[in-house]
Amino acid sequence: MGSAREHFGHDPRAAGRQAAKDMKEGRIDKNELKARYEDAKFIGCGEDFKEGYGEEATK
Repeated sequence: MGSAREHFGHDPRAAGRQAAKDMKEGRIDKNELKARYEDAKFIGCGEDFKEGYGEEATK
């Protein structure tokens, strides 16, 4: 049996990549980025979120 985030289709790496894209395009500010990270961290996905963000931010 997988984790709840897998069951409900949440991909923290994809969320991190999307957050990086949104930052580049000016859709979100630093506070919104921090809020998204805190949400990911709350459900135990903080490291995956950071990895996804890092992948996109370095492109």
